[in-house]
Amino acid sequence: MAAIIAEKGSDAWWYMKVEDLLSGRYHDEASNYETGTDTMHVGIDSGSSWAAMLGKRNGLHFPADLYLEGTDQQRGWFQSSLLTSIAINGRAPYIGVIVHAFVLDEKGLKMSKSLGNIVDPYTLIRGKNQKKAPAFGADVLRLWASSVDYTNDVMIGPQAQHQMSDIYRKLRGALRYLLGNLHDWRTDDSVPYDDLPRIDKHALFQLEIFMKNIMERDENYQFFKIFQIIQCFVFLDLSNFYFDVAKDRLYVGAVALPGEVAELLARQLLSISRVISPILPHLAEDVWQNLSLPPWKMVPQRDSFLKRGGRPRMKNGLLHLMKRSIFGAKFLSE
Repeated sequence: MAAIIAEKGSDAWWYMKVEDLLSGRYHDEASNYETGTDTMHVGIDSGSSWAAMLGKRNGLHFPADLYLEGTDQQRGWFQSSLLTSIAINGRAPYIGVIVHAFVLDEKGLKMSKSLGNIVDPYTLIRGKNQKKAPAFGADVLRLWASSVDYTNDVMIGPQAQHQMSDIYRKLRGALRYLLGNLHDWRTDDSVPYDDLPRIDKHALFQLEIFMKNIMERDENYQFFKIFQIIQCFVFLDLSNFYFDVAKDRLYVGAVALPGEVAELLARQLLSISRVISPILPHLAEDVWQNLSLPPWKMVPQRDSFLKRGGRPRMKNGLLHLMKRSIFGAKFLSE
């Protein structure tokens, strides 16, 4: 049957005789068979996709960690996948499910060609004209996506992107401030915790709470709350408080750097950069490229791992040593 479809296409089912469709011993029993005319629901096709993917390809295990689709698939892909997998495996093909809503225009209307209200992501990123449709860039669009509660319908348009662009510039300004005060900082300039002033210890405590809150929200896929946490920490805890308090020590003279302030600014910068990297990869990379870090040593035969089949052989502990060389031993020990 597979060979017939490969040669003649699926329409062969409708115009070929039963005896021509059957082969081998079934050919002689053609009178006992007839071609069915019932149409299988298209959802069964997509609903059985787990059978071709999960556990059949490297890195794809069964059941899947997560199925992600829109609210219209609760009686579609989610359900057909569940039914087919339970029928064959006795269990769901996924561990968890995330259901997202839909993107509407700025007036809350469903986008359609007839209304002419379709918002083109490419136009938001690249722009069309400077006045009516300026270019916001990919990071601003990604920042907007992280700021909305995807479980409800969300609205998008130039006004929303202008607001996100302002937030993006403020965040970028805070990171530039951190970078500007760390131009000659080195990872070996660490200061023991006990030697830090009380205000710096408090700032470290706030940074620890910030990172824990981010991780908790990330584990629960609450990305819009991550956006809120980043805003509060960078704009309130840092820009409006710690940066203001640290100015005296920063601008009095070189006696403060390298020292306590540099220690805190470095930790804050590295932590924020790691947190924003999934949301704002271009900004995070920009920060990383401008960090004051010693250059990597030149490695001969850079492509030699490709000759081994494309799988780099990393010894135990090598990745940890790489992290130590980047962030400093003290950063990892605490």
